[in-house]
Amino acid sequence: METGNWFSILYNGVPIRFFNLSRCVRQGDPLSPTLFILATEASSRGLKLLFQNGNIRYYAAARNRIPVSHLAYADDVIIFLNASKNSVGNLMKFISTFESHSRQLVNRAKSSFYMSGKLQTARMRSISRLSGFTPKSLPFSYLGFLSKKERKIHTMFQPIIDNWP
Repeated sequence: METGNWFSILYNGVPIRFFNLSRCVRQGDPLSPTLFILATEASSRGLKLLFQNGNIRYYAAARNRIPVSHLAYADDVIIFLNASKNSVGNLMKFISTFESHSRQLVNRAKSSFYMSGKLQTARMRSISRLSGFTPKSLPFSYLGFLSKKERKIHTMFQPIIDNWP
């Protein structure tokens, strides 16, 4: 008897025929980008649910601001969360589950976290041990934007406007 995973594609919510994979999808395979997008979308929805359900608490932004859980571009992701042990622990469980289901690994050597200057060194060490990520200092650059508190938002975007073709 043959055992293994069977797959199906949903079309308007109805599974079309089932099939099983005889080999892994290799890098460069025409199906790779689609599978990457599906995995990224699943991780994004999973993160959003964790925040909405209160399993991870939002980073405390200014009042009357829309809470942002994460930003993602290609394989770069920034997650904004409260530095509580519970929030960090739930995030790490999510990352572990994502890694085991998608077979995509988070490169902990390239991953880091940034904390408010108000938090103590002991908390920073605790998060580093729990996550395996390296603590770094603010500000940081993401996709060409320098993260910093800026009252006049146009000054934050001025370098991009100046270099626009």
